[in-house]
Amino acid sequence: MHDNEILNLDAAAKVVHATAETLLQYIRTGDLKAARVGKQFIVTYVSLIHFVKTLAASQSTERRAKRPQSDEASADESRLDQGRTPAFVQLPVAGVSVAVPKRKRRRRQLPCCHR
Repeated sequence: MHDNEILNLDAAAKVVHATAETLLQYIRTGDLKAARVGKQFIVTYVSLIHFVKTLAASQSTERRAKRPQSDEASADESRLDQGRTPAFVQLPVAGVSVAVPKRKRRRRQLPCCHR
């Protein structure tokens, strides 16, 4: 695609993987710049890409705003759920010893003919 290429609504819809009706709604709200020629709308490739970038940026901002602000404890719980190491580890109460079993090392078994 060339930067100065002009697309009709169906071609523009294929570029952004949307329907022509969806793009028409954005044109009517003024979010997508287009010109009406005869009975159809035309859009430049540059304005279409600018529209997609603007839409993506605004949607990302909205998603970030909707995200709940978490404190460290809930962040650590989510890390545990994902299998990652939390930022802190609770230590046992003073005076209580915790026995950690040693891992047994297994010797590699050689094939029977090499013993």
